[in-house]
Amino acid sequence: MSVRRGYPSDLTDTQWALIEPLLPEPNTDGRREKHPRR
Repeated sequence: MSVRRGYPSDLTDTQWALIEPLLPEPNTDGRREKHPRR
């Protein structure tokens, strides 16, 4: 398996820590998320 290369637009861990709390909680009833949030 190859290592995923990053994109210039990818968030750093520090940036993600600031943004993640602003996102709404995922729905627990119904369909699962198709793509990971990060």
